[in-house]
Amino acid sequence: MKWRAGSSISSVKHAAGPEEPRGFAGFLLRARRMLSRPGEVLTLVDSATRKLQSSGLIGRQFDQFADDLALLMRLTGSWARGEYREVSTRTLTIVVGALLYFVVPFDVVPDFIAGLGFVDDAAVIAYAVAVVHGELDTYRGWCAKRDEEAEGRDAT
Repeated sequence: MKWRAGSSISSVKHAAGPEEPRGFAGFLLRARRMLSRPGEVLTLVDSATRKLQSSGLIGRQFDQFADDLALLMRLTGSWARGEYREVSTRTLTIVVGALLYFVVPFDVVPDFIAGLGFVDDAAVIAYAVAVVHGELDTYRGWCAKRDEEAEGRDAT
């Protein structure tokens, strides 16, 4: 199913796909507007990186969350720097919306609530990964190919 700019992401139905997390629609609207400003998208990626690094989530029960979040940040950064363009506007909107949700401390469950603050963030990241997994797989393949080519150049 193709998503058209200007249509509601919430209205795009996914066959047996995950349900959009509560409160996420507003972040999708902000994300859609942000896509016209790649510099602002890079700032968001930097903010998400800093928050993840300072969160204490790396190396704990949130390993999959941290790995998924890092992948979303790499994809978004690659797009914003103009390195990778083989990604749909729909996917970028969902991914940037998920990063915005993660960065904003006052979402459905505020981040400062010990033990619960990142549970809703993890649910939003898991939702984004599930919805756009095909394009994430394509991006992983692109990264692997780029890394192989770089290693080949370094070996010569």
